[in-house]
Amino acid sequence: MVAPGMMVPNAMMPGSMGTPNMVNQQMVNQQLQQSLLVQDQYFAQLRITGTEAHAKVVSMVNMNIRNEDTGWVFHIMLDITTGTGEHFQSQTQAAILDASQWKYQPGQEVIIRYDPNNKEQVALVRSLAA
Repeated sequence: MVAPGMMVPNAMMPGSMGTPNMVNQQMVNQQLQQSLLVQDQYFAQLRITGTEAHAKVVSMVNMNIRNEDTGWVFHIMLDITTGTGEHFQSQTQAAILDASQWKYQPGQEVIIRYDPNNKEQVALVRSLAA
C-alpha cells in the first residue's frame, strides 16, 4: 500500500511489468548516463584547451557501457610524459571503436591533453599506432 500523496512509478503499479529493482536500475542508468555526458563535455573542452603530451597505456578496463553500437567505453590508466620531460600517471574514460581497440591496449602510445593545474584527469586525443 502506498501512503497518501506518494507517487509510484508506473513500473511499480500492480499488474505492471516493472519491479522495484528494474526501476532502481533505470534510475542508476540515467544517473550514470548524465555523469558520463558531463564528463564527456569536460573532455571535449580539454581537447581544445589542454596541453598536449605523449602517454603509454598502462591498463584498459571495459566499463561495460556500449556507445551507440560503435564501441565500448573504457577506463584507461596512463603513464604520461610532458613536453618538458615531466612524468605523471593519470586516468581517463573513452569510447573506443571496436575496430580501434587494439590501438589502446597496454603498452601502446597515445596522445592526450591535460590541464597543467589539474592532472588528475586527461582527455584521450588519438593513438600513435598506425
